[in-house]
Amino acid sequence: MGLDGNTWVMLSTGRGFSSPTAWHDGLFFGSKATLLGDVDGDGRSDLVAVNDNGTWVMLSTGSEFSAPAQWSGEPFFGSKATLLGDVDGDGRSDLVAVNDNDTWVMLSTGSGFSAPAQWSGEPFFGSKATLLSDLNGVNGDGRADLAAVNDDDTWVMLSTGSGFFTAPAVASREPFFGSKATLLGNVTGDRRSDLVAVNDNDTWVLRLSTGTAVYAPAQWSGEPFFGSKATLLGDVDGDGRSDLVAVNDNDTWVMLSTGSEFSAPAQWSGEPFFGNNVTLLGDITGDGRSDLVAVNVSAS
Repeated sequence: MGLDGNTWVMLSTGRGFSSPTAWHDGLFFGSKATLLGDVDGDGRSDLVAVNDNGTWVMLSTGSEFSAPAQWSGEPFFGSKATLLGDVDGDGRSDLVAVNDNDTWVMLSTGSGFSAPAQWSGEPFFGSKATLLSDLNGVNGDGRADLAAVNDDDTWVMLSTGSGFFTAPAVASREPFFGSKATLLGNVTGDRRSDLVAVNDNDTWVLRLSTGTAVYAPAQWSGEPFFGSKATLLGDVDGDGRSDLVAVNDNDTWVMLSTGSEFSAPAQWSGEPFFGNNVTLLGDITGDGRSDLVAVNVSAS
């Protein structure tokens, strides 16, 4: 598929990705970040463009992205990371700005982002990755938490619903990150996100501790699996477990999670599909399966 400046999607059927369909005619991307998440709480992931002076949203209708709407008219992005996730547990994804010395949040109201609020007054970011996902979901809190992946350890800051705990907690005291990608998602299906390290020749999973428990890394695949264009994590078959997706120049492959390992790679699309701005994965139709979204910036 040639890149034409539009936003295209390939929907998951549960066993493969469908043919590409244009969901927005025209440019839509952020100068600081282009993100995907359910900001209005309808069960469908929406496209969010974070720019130097404001943030815009295109809501998913289930069959296309609606016209862009401004959700914030002020600068809001992080010097270390700009992330999207439901930090207060109300079913709507919020915008998180991680800076050198603090972390701020703009909560979603369902039709806009509220005024920025400081959720942590101390430095918290990883030298390898700074990630946002529900790490404490086993208790059913439904709130996204921060994870900082460093060269030698991993730390977490749990969300209280109105702030991040002031004292970060160590989740792992050993190095755990991937040479190709470091991702966070619920691969076991227990409602709590796990750390996934994608390496040149294998893939490992680490269950992160949010208390006193200590977990050992486990190898979930003993073969190379990563994409030349993108390596993503999402529930593509709708079974409640996040799967690994490799987007390549000419095709897309998937390794499904069984809950204790990744299955053998399977080709889910035999054609080129990726964005020249970003390639994202999220449930844009609300059917419980994650879909591929290619965001382009110009004609090829």
